[in-house]
Amino acid sequence: MPIPSGYREYKKREFCNDIPCFVQVEMNKHPAGSESYETVRKVCLSACQFKADDFKSWLAKHGFKVFKDGKEVDFETVKKQCTDYTGTWNLHNWMIKNGFELFKME
Repeated sequence: MPIPSGYREYKKREFCNDIPCFVQVEMNKHPAGSESYETVRKVCLSACQFKADDFKSWLAKHGFKVFKDGKEVDFETVKKQCTDYTGTWNLHNWMIKNGFELFKME
C-alpha cells in the first residue's frame, strides 16, 4: 500500500531505539549482518523484554495508526487476530506477514 498522504511509515526498530532497549543498544554497536550483530539479534528474537502491549501503547503515544488494505484498523482488531500476541517482535513480525502497516501522521 502506498503511504497515505501526510503520513510516514514506521521505521524498522524505531520502538526499540526509542525505549531504548538494552539489546538494541548492543546491536547498534555492531555492523548489521555481522556475526556479532546476529548473535545479539537472536536475543531480541527469542527473548524480547517488552510485551506487545508495551509496543501498542508506544505506537498510540507516538501517533501511529494501523492500516490494512488501505484502511485504518483498530488495534483491538489486530490483537484479536494475532496468534502470537506475546513479545513486541512477535507482534510486529506477525503484523507484517499479515499485511498490516504502521503509519504516523507528519
